[in-house]
Amino acid sequence: MPTNVCFGGPDWRTMYVTSAYLRLPPGLSTLAPLSGAVFAVRSAVPGLPARVFGAGS
Repeated sequence: MPTNVCFGGPDWRTMYVTSAYLRLPPGLSTLAPLSGAVFAVRSAVPGLPARVFGAGS
C-alpha cells in the first residue's frame, strides 16, 4: 500500500515511494514482507523540487 511519493536525487529523476506498515499477528509477516519500506524508482521525467512554505509566491 503506497502512502506517499516524492522526487529527489541530483537530477530529480529518482521517485521515492513509502509504503504503509501493516501490523500482522506473529507468523503472518510473510504476507506483507515489504510493508513500511521505502522504494526508489528511476523516472524518465524529472520531478519538481518542493516549495518551502512562506518562501515567496
